[in-house]
Amino acid sequence: MVHSIMSGGPDAKEETLGTQTMEGIKVEGKRSTHTLAAGAIGNDRALTTVSERWTSPELQVLVRMTTKDPQMGETSYRLTNLSRSEPAASLFQVPADYTVREAQERIRIETRELK
Repeated sequence: MVHSIMSGGPDAKEETLGTQTMEGIKVEGKRSTHTLAAGAIGNDRALTTVSERWTSPELQVLVRMTTKDPQMGETSYRLTNLSRSEPAASLFQVPADYTVREAQERIRIETRELK
């Protein structure tokens, strides 16, 4: 499915890429294409930027993104080493040598309006 992106104008399009499994989780993909017409920013030819985003609806995180921009080159992001197992219980235990102490003195803070 391809349609114009409302805020991007007539030279912006978004395409649904369907679903895949990446890093062991189900992701949904979208491809955005934006073209700047020749002369729009002093460019002598049309400049087309393509960005693909793969997100997990379940985890609500971006799993992979790639952007190809003739001005900035190619950039990519990828979430790796995703673990869905329970974290170690020791991460949530108070250390054995931890102690609670009452404050020795109270601190008083006063504020005054400057004239």
